[in-house]
Amino acid sequence: MPKVSICIPCYKQTKYLAKCLDSVFMQDYTDYEIILTDDTSDTTVKDFIEKKYSYKNIIYYKNAASLGTPENWNEAVSKAKGAYIKLLHHDDFFTQKNSLSKLVSLLDLNPASDFGFCATEVWNVPSGKKWIHQCSAKQFQRMKINPEFLFFRNMIGAPSATIYKSALNLSYNKNLKWLVDIDFYIRVIKQNTAIVMTTEALICTADSAEGQVTQNVINDRDLQIKEHLEVFSKIASPNTNQKSFILFFDELFTKSGVKTILQLRTICAIPEGFSGFFEIVFSQLRKNRIYKKVRSKFYGSRINNYFFKKEKY
Repeated sequence: MPKVSICIPCYKQTKYLAKCLDSVFMQDYTDYEIILTDDTSDTTVKDFIEKKYSYKNIIYYKNAASLGTPENWNEAVSKAKGAYIKLLHHDDFFTQKNSLSKLVSLLDLNPASDFGFCATEVWNVPSGKKWIHQCSAKQFQRMKINPEFLFFRNMIGAPSATIYKSALNLSYNKNLKWLVDIDFYIRVIKQNTAIVMTTEALICTADSAEGQVTQNVINDRDLQIKEHLEVFSKIASPNTNQKSFILFFDELFTKSGVKTILQLRTICAIPEGFSGFFEIVFSQLRKNRIYKKVRSKFYGSRINNYFFKKEKY
């Protein structure tokens, strides 16, 4: 039985898949299996694998019907036999030859932990620019104490940056697309707060690449509002009156052009017991607009990011 199951959910494109697989095969850690679940309706991926990687030990599955994300992720994980799960999206890749060994060591050296993650090199495909997405020590401690912090800011990154024990026995919520990783991480930490991280960027994620689900939903106002309400209802109580959540939804609704609770109800049902909370949000929506704009500008400024490093929520 392999130590690690590298689960690669695929859909259509093969250009980045080649980069992904090549980065796996260059790893100095070899106690792994590769599970590839193909959600493509045609044989594009299958033909590509047979042509270029027929000599490699890839466990390939063709989904009988398209599952979509994140069900295709869950499908790959369900086939895994390893003690550790390493999800790796088909357009992401390892940055170093020892990336996998370092990720495995995170869990090996911390037996009480079920979940680990690394920093991420983000590659904006259209521009070619790269930057590092990294969680600070302060943010790390905050999310361990208060996992709901991730609702405001995803400091873990994409699922490709993570490694976890199969014994966690958690799956990605099939009803989510935009916040599916956030929802998963919060549940993981609530189950076991002994998470671990490294500030090394051991993987690279492609940003704004062709065909990404993110590009399809980033401008979908209704979907984002629905998912934020669904996840919020899971992590908060009906009596929630926390300033951070009020400010967050104030900004979300302002940005989305949602001005009243009646308008919100035309987009999605308000979770049971939370009408009072959203009445508070809308009662304050038009108040202190200048202050809110200045506040938002400050928290997003380079001065804050480099010197003060204050969290927005």
